[in-house]
Amino acid sequence: MPTIAIVSQKDGSGKITLAVNLVTRAAQEKHDSCMIDTDPAAA
Repeated sequence: MPTIAIVSQKDGSGKITLAVNLVTRAAQEKHDSCMIDTDPAAA
């Protein structure tokens, strides 16, 4: 199973937006998908 990590030290670089769009597209194509956000500031 492929894993995609979206990592950047800069805040406001669009990581969450990109991740949500990728996981949504994967789900639309009937692929198993999961998004985990480990950033405590995003919660």
